[in-house]
Amino acid sequence: VNLFEYIGGLIDESVDLRPREVIRPTGVSQDDLRRQNIDLMVQSQQDAIFVALTKLGYDVTFSGEGARIIEITPGSAAEGVLEPEDIIVEVDGEPIEFSTEAVEQVGGRAVGETLTLKVNRPINETEFETFEVRVTLGPHIDDPERGMIGVLLTNARVDIDFPVDVVIDSQNIGGPSAGMMFTLEIIDLLDEGDLTKGNRIAGTGTINTDGDVGPIGGIRQKVFAAIDAGADYVLVPLGNFDDAADAAGDRIEVVPIAHIDEALEFLANL
Repeated sequence: VNLFEYIGGLIDESVDLRPREVIRPTGVSQDDLRRQNIDLMVQSQQDAIFVALTKLGYDVTFSGEGARIIEITPGSAAEGVLEPEDIIVEVDGEPIEFSTEAVEQVGGRAVGETLTLKVNRPINETEFETFEVRVTLGPHIDDPERGMIGVLLTNARVDIDFPVDVVIDSQNIGGPSAGMMFTLEIIDLLDEGDLTKGNRIAGTGTINTDGDVGPIGGIRQKVFAAIDAGADYVLVPLGNFDDAADAAGDRIEVVPIAHIDEALEFLANL
């Protein structure tokens, strides 16, 4: 940002100033970041369609081939050990089909714990080198008490057999943060009735294939956008609730959501 933008950011409550490296790490180009966000958007859409159709009672076949690394965090345990495009297929002997499973295997582990990863490293478009590597977890960026490998993951090749054709036009927007709202919109379109009952509902949050709603970045800005749009309620991940409520004040009702079922229950009770 320039000087005037910096001063404006200090004054404007809807603006958070962050070092560039927090948004785009050193060594990651703008094109790299765009591709990563598009990958995350594609995965978010697939997960949302799966969850929505499953909730509606459809039989959906969904299988994956592991968790593909799209970014290594500089200075993390993964640096120098793993590479972008590596595919994690096992964590401590547990098979990994999807990136969410890898995250769940690591989540909650302490700093200093050592994991054994089975990895497929692409040699070309059809061949892989398979190897095992031991990684000792370092401190998580957001919580130094929690361990992390230091990788950004997406699904490797996913085979999906959806019984209904669902197309989401994200208009070249990237990232995973619309997952919960994609899920609710698909349910609303395919099911009878109106989930909103005439209310203006805003929301944000990632979704995984279990229906869990995860935290996102830029929560304050999303709350301000919901207020500006005239929304009556904004649904936010439980992990973002405190910051969202702080940003909202008494201008909009903030609803914490940990699982898609909680969002559906809230809407049903409007």
